[in-house]
Amino acid sequence: MCADSNQVLKIYIFGDSIAFGQHIPVHETWVVKVSQGLNNTYRPRGVQLLFQNPSICGNTTHQALDRMNYDVIQHRPEILVIQFGLNDCNYWLTDNGVPRVSPLSFAANIQEMVIRGKNAGIKQIIVNTNHPTTRINQILPKKHITYQMSNSQYNQIIRDTVKTIDDDSVHLNDIEMKIEELLSKKKTSVRDIVLPEPDQLHLSLTGHMLYDQIMKEELIKVINIVI
Repeated sequence: MCADSNQVLKIYIFGDSIAFGQHIPVHETWVVKVSQGLNNTYRPRGVQLLFQNPSICGNTTHQALDRMNYDVIQHRPEILVIQFGLNDCNYWLTDNGVPRVSPLSFAANIQEMVIRGKNAGIKQIIVNTNHPTTRINQILPKKHITYQMSNSQYNQIIRDTVKTIDDDSVHLNDIEMKIEELLSKKKTSVRDIVLPEPDQLHLSLTGHMLYDQIMKEELIKVINIVI
């Protein structure tokens, strides 16, 4: 389909602090960088990309589902990016050895987000895995695994869940795998893409730059399908 003159394409980024850009100036976050870069590409073609970012720090998929209709569905975007898991996979001392969201519930929540989006007419959906972190030493409360081990397990849940969805308009964007590949080529480490101790999870400026590169490439594919 050819782009109409002055076509507006709504792209919603639905996630947690990684999409919000916690601890980083807003103009340095990957969502802002992607929005600016892709608008520079598509505006001369008569397409305005309207990026919206209703991401909330600390959100699990349970909390996200509660607000999805208000924050995303009612606005009828053409493209939706989903990224959760870094809060779901965490263990709090008060939860007595259970993750904030169980693996079964996490998989069901991701699938339901996709179903709600497709039923609302969203044309293309991207589901991201999460980047690796440097939380590799501290054992989680009342558990025998580290935070990064849990993060990797939930990334695999995301892969498996998207694989079960028989829909060509739903795409897995394997951030974890792509980040690891880029780091190996640059001969650098995960330590450079996340904030230093005590954080060791949220993206550094370098991390936002890598996300910018990865997300632009992925979004270009789906934008070209829609227009």
